[in-house]
Amino acid sequence: MRLLHLQVRKIYGTIPAYIINRSVGDFLENYKPLIIAHRGASGYAPENTIPAFQRGLDLGADGIELDIRLTKDESIIVIHDQTIDRTTNGSGKVYELTLEQIKSFDAGYWYSDQYKGTSIPTLDEVMKIIPHDLFVNIEVKQGPFFDVRMVDVLANWLQKQSSNQNFVISSFDHRFLAELHEKQPNIRLGLLYEAVLFNPIRYLSELPFDVYSVHLFHETVSREMVEAFRQNGIKVICYTVNETEDLERMIELRVDGIITNYPDRLRNLLMVSYNGRQSD
Repeated sequence: MRLLHLQVRKIYGTIPAYIINRSVGDFLENYKPLIIAHRGASGYAPENTIPAFQRGLDLGADGIELDIRLTKDESIIVIHDQTIDRTTNGSGKVYELTLEQIKSFDAGYWYSDQYKGTSIPTLDEVMKIIPHDLFVNIEVKQGPFFDVRMVDVLANWLQKQSSNQNFVISSFDHRFLAELHEKQPNIRLGLLYEAVLFNPIRYLSELPFDVYSVHLFHETVSREMVEAFRQNGIKVICYTVNETEDLERMIELRVDGIITNYPDRLRNLLMVSYNGRQSD
């Protein structure tokens, strides 16, 4: 596939926007993994900001992945870290700051001058630009302690959303998922973990909720693992896959979704994969 990928780039150069924006389903016959923009198209814009999510949409992503935390005044904001230090010009723990305080800091300057003045968005602000049918992976961040407020706040937020929105709520905190399930039993839940479990199917079967998807670090995934989950009706979504050889491996394993900072890279590879099969 690598050689074919290079040949297509050499012959066609940059793929035209009208092709990029077409559904992957136009190019693949029997296999269509979700292209999921990690914290938006964070390879091209500051992570977890409106510009990053908009860029992901513009590059033809089928879904977005984002991280949420609660502020001191119980607003749901989109941020990965426990503090605002790394991604803004401010400092402090998210749970110790109000939304107004957090909004006063710049979340784009560190990436480039182009994004100066960008603020950390609320979850509501992100959802305003997302089409209803687009897949949205909301990863709930906990720590440094279990924030009991998040269960009720997120459950209430979900209650207000349209029933046809394409959500999955994921977390490394399986206790949180269990408690959210009690409040919102119809919400699809995704299980995040990094370790290679001895018997993951057995572990999942013992949880007090149905698992819609497992979200796995791509280096830990094997063909046998994907097949075992699929036989049990569980989707496999892999993160964070950016390099060509890793993207190709995920395509070969036929995982259900691929989380990447570069959704255009994955879309181009999928097109090449399809063209390669057509020429066989």
